[in-house]
Amino acid sequence: MRPALKRIERRSFGRRQSCVKAVVLIAGRAPVHCIVNNFSEGGAELELLEPIKTPLSFKLRIEAKGVEAICEVRHQKGQIVGVQFLSGGVAAAIERELEERAERIKEMGLDGHVVPVVKGRPEQRALSTKASDLRQHLFGNKK
Repeated sequence: MRPALKRIERRSFGRRQSCVKAVVLIAGRAPVHCIVNNFSEGGAELELLEPIKTPLSFKLRIEAKGVEAICEVRHQKGQIVGVQFLSGGVAAAIERELEERAERIKEMGLDGHVVPVVKGRPEQRALSTKASDLRQHLFGNKK
């Protein structure tokens, strides 16, 4: 039996979880909606809401901030795409969106990122912090 290998972190900057809506802009095709699952100063992990093969580079627009950046694909497995930012300002825009979201949640009297879960039996309905529930809340039943 082989021992488990530890994954080596190769990023220059640490990752931060985000769950921010964005759009992948590819020349000659309709915009593809996605979620920025996590990000760092140098790049991000995107979850595309439809299965496509991405080109080597594309524009990414953070919807809430209207910020666009050129991204280079570093890896893709199914609908999960790792990108490197080739232009600046994206990480700062995502950070501002997260800060504003946290402030809105605080103003509503909730502490933490929670969304109502309406599926299941009434006794199972509750608040959730799961990313999949947040995606459903933000985008409905799109896959």
